[in-house]
Amino acid sequence: MAAEGTLEPQQIEEFLREYVAEAGALEGVFVRRAALGETPRALSDELAAWKPARESREASAKTRPAVRGTRERNGGCAGDRDRFAIRVAFGAAGAALGIDEDRLVLAYLEQSIAD
Repeated sequence: MAAEGTLEPQQIEEFLREYVAEAGALEGVFVRRAALGETPRALSDELAAWKPARESREASAKTRPAVRGTRERNGGCAGDRDRFAIRVAFGAAGAALGIDEDRLVLAYLEQSIAD
């Protein structure tokens, strides 16, 4: 947003407060639920139902190139047919690595703001 000129330094505090209160809170819940072992496919479907269609398409368009590049560098993956929301994948991957769910939520929110 800063690169696009839509976010000025004096707006950052307000932007972050609103993000965490709205989108960040919802996304954090799904990171946590995935970290606690809920089924990724069901979580992704539920999250998609919460998101407006336009927002889901925009998020997918932004993350698709990075995910595709990772798959290509790693020779693809057996579960390519199972596409999970990035928040769900983040939580599930962190849990598989033994990372505490509170730390996962904070890390997800931090990296999502940094993007």
